[in-house]
Amino acid sequence: MSDWMSGTVDQGVHRFPVRVYFEDTDTARMVYHANYLRYMERARTELLRLAGVSQYETMSGEGAGVMGFAVKSCQVEFRAPARLDDLLEVRTVNNGVGAAYIDFGQDIWRDDTPIAEARVRVVCLDGKGKPRRQPADLVARLKTMLPTRDTAKA
Repeated sequence: MSDWMSGTVDQGVHRFPVRVYFEDTDTARMVYHANYLRYMERARTELLRLAGVSQYETMSGEGAGVMGFAVKSCQVEFRAPARLDDLLEVRTVNNGVGAAYIDFGQDIWRDDTPIAEARVRVVCLDGKGKPRRQPADLVARLKTMLPTRDTAKA
């Protein structure tokens, strides 16, 4: 499954390319740590787009009562710096899906070098910002695209 702007899904891994721009870096031309979270957010957004979820539609109330998803927890390990002009790849796997949550494993790579590893739990929210059960069709699509992994090494 692929849409060049949304990345690709192959063998249970979503792969999303990111180029490091000047605006992403600090004075040493290394990526500022918070920007890795932005790259991961973009990858999750594009993965959901490939799964048929439009954040615009969900946020405007057109998405089956789902307001959207919010990060509940995030653990990040930084392994190596990324620098200006690097071409990175965010790899996302499904570590588990519950009634109202999705656990993602997300790793950022430059070629064969691991840059950052993260475990992110997002929760599905209703229009009032309260956790709610995810739509069954979304869960089914996600599990088909990214089968659950017991140990997530992307």
